[in-house]
Amino acid sequence: MEIASGIGRITAGDLGMLCAAAAISLPGCLLVLFFTALLSSFGSGLTLQINYLSVGVTAYILYVLGCYIAQTLDNSQIPESRRPKNRILRKFPFSLPCVLIIASVFGLTCGSQIYQIFGIEGQPLFSISTVNVMAVAFFLIFWLGDDYRLRKVIPAFSIALLYCVCVGEMELFSQTPLKIFLPLLMFLMAVWGLVKDLRQHHMRLNTSIFPALREAAMAFLFMVLLALPALFVYEGTGTYLFRGVLSSILSFGGGDAYLAVAGGMFVTSGLVLYSDFYSNLVPVANAIPGSILCKILTGTGYFLGYRADGSIWTGILTGLGGFGCAVAMSCITYSVGAYFYEQLENAAVFEHLKKATRPIISGLLFTVSLGLLYNCIQIGAKASISTWFPPVLCLICLGGELMFVKRFRYRPLYMVLGSAAAALLFCNLAAYIMAV
Repeated sequence: MEIASGIGRITAGDLGMLCAAAAISLPGCLLVLFFTALLSSFGSGLTLQINYLSVGVTAYILYVLGCYIAQTLDNSQIPESRRPKNRILRKFPFSLPCVLIIASVFGLTCGSQIYQIFGIEGQPLFSISTVNVMAVAFFLIFWLGDDYRLRKVIPAFSIALLYCVCVGEMELFSQTPLKIFLPLLMFLMAVWGLVKDLRQHHMRLNTSIFPALREAAMAFLFMVLLALPALFVYEGTGTYLFRGVLSSILSFGGGDAYLAVAGGMFVTSGLVLYSDFYSNLVPVANAIPGSILCKILTGTGYFLGYRADGSIWTGILTGLGGFGCAVAMSCITYSVGAYFYEQLENAAVFEHLKKATRPIISGLLFTVSLGLLYNCIQIGAKASISTWFPPVLCLICLGGELMFVKRFRYRPLYMVLGSAAAALLFCNLAAYIMAV
């Protein structure tokens, strides 16, 4: 949608930007509302069959997420002439910082999923949210910049680690002043580091920001107008829109990356059910055309409204509020982002931010993949079959898709249909065997 916003602004100014973003995302929004409303009205028997189909669709989604991660690693490959002289490290083709970032983000966010998959009781030490991951990333990038001396690195990583412990699910320091002091300290240090970097590179804002703010105000008004009906029928609309705005701001790295952000914002926080998000919404959003940001926000809005009072119309109105949020935030992101990028694109700190974005998102996508597999386990539990059968079948379908791409070529429609058909057949067969 950001590309459509830019083309619209160039072609027809402020209004053109808003209309272009709305036009390109409206078909996806309407299709999501149609299919999610259809799923909500089905009986339990048909819903179970759709859950079986989603096991196969999940395999395709895992393939797409895996391709994103593989591309991240591929982009980080080091030419053989520049690799370390150490014999062991020389055989490792990928950038060590890239791999460490992916592993660190995954380690900080995967706790809940691992505990759920293996049925471990208690709370993981970390398992921090997407927002907190981004907060730590911005803090380290802005504070360190190009300066990797130990006297800066050790305090920064110590503060970041302590912050992760504070905001983790165990909440070890939730009742202490550290809960407030650490975020404030990180914010001040990040701002200081950013200002210092801009001064060193003689960066300054040479043009007025008011045109960008005017465009942002128009987009915000569009969101408010579409969200007004939802405010009267669903009391949680304000919280939902706030999280939608925040998730849009944090959705670096393209459409696939937004699944990681949305999963943290809406599913991990408990606003949206695992089954609604991973079994119903994600398969539908990946099967129809349009912006993934718009489709996911529209779908989460629908399920929040529908689950509040059981009314499809409440879900549709809340979903339209999500559509307005997606369109507005895409326009605002493009307008404000384009302004700062034009002014500060050569700043070193933004170069580091661009390099770190894909590894961070890749680590989050590993966690999303675990969430998808856990949803398959839940499908097995609801269907009274072995809880491990759907996730194992999903991984087998994923292996089949990899062999298909290697033998033929990438054909998403054939891959989705083949995996979904196989999952439907074998899940029903397993249910029949268990019933006999």
